[in-house]
Amino acid sequence: LGIEPDGYVKISFKGFRDAVDAMGGIPITLPKSLYDTHSKTVVLTAGEHVLNGNTAELFVRFRSGYVMGDLGRVEAQKRFMAAALKRAGELSMSEITSLMTSEVMSEIESDLSAGQLMDLAKFLHKLSLENVSDYTLPGVEFKSDEGLACYAVHRKALLTLLNTEFYGENEQLTIADLGAPEPEGVDYGEAYHSKKNNFADLID
Repeated sequence: LGIEPDGYVKISFKGFRDAVDAMGGIPITLPKSLYDTHSKTVVLTAGEHVLNGNTAELFVRFRSGYVMGDLGRVEAQKRFMAAALKRAGELSMSEITSLMTSEVMSEIESDLSAGQLMDLAKFLHKLSLENVSDYTLPGVEFKSDEGLACYAVHRKALLTLLNTEFYGENEQLTIADLGAPEPEGVDYGEAYHSKKNNFADLID
């Protein structure tokens, strides 16, 4: 992406489940039911839910019922992230501190110090959803020679996105700055371009 990350935080599936439970669950409204095309069952019904750790993991990993598969899952994960940030903002700082010192932390890997993680938690706690937007890398789904489902980034569309949304006129990237490879034989004519979402708009 031509962007140097300031740091990273990686959490295990167990840590994810524990964090959701420690927050008291994540309230979320689903616009339609999640129908598993493999088991032929409704996994989660449309409407209001409070997702616990297990159901939250099911929701963010679910993909078999979306017409767009993995891309449908990405859109659902954005909705979950918005709901989780809203829930975090409803917690008191003492509850946030308790969460940060619980067993959840043992499931987190990061190059940030404990103090930096706490500062990050404080920042997210007071962050307004109106100030958060999301983007999906423009690209094309395709099958590899081995039959694997893959996604090829549309480099020119990505370059336009980054220079428009992340960089000013005096600091523009070029194609050479992007590390995304270009697989041979991929038709970019049907590239996926997600709309820009504001997290506040993802909360029903």
